[in-house]
Amino acid sequence: MAPGHVGGLGLGIQFSALIRRLTTVAPAEYAADFSGVSTTILQIGATIGVAAFGTLYLCLTWRDGVGPPRMPSRSPQPPSPR
Repeated sequence: MAPGHVGGLGLGIQFSALIRRLTTVAPAEYAADFSGVSTTILQIGATIGVAAFGTLYLCLTWRDGVGPPRMPSRSPQPPSPR
C-alpha cells in the first residue's frame, strides 16, 4: 500500500469516528445545524489546503527555474498607415 493510501485510510477511519461521536452527543433538533456547520468547515478546510499546497508548489517550481512561459517582450509598434 502506498503511503498516501495509508494516510487516506487513517483519515477516513478517524473522520467517521469523530462524526459518529458528535452526532450521538448532539440533540436531534440540532441535526440540520450540525450538518451545515460540519459541511462548511470541511469545505473551508479543503479550500485552505488546496490554496496552501498550490502556493507551496508554485513557489518551489518558480524557485527552481520552472515557471510560467515567458512571452517575448515587444516594444509597442506604431499603427500602420492605411
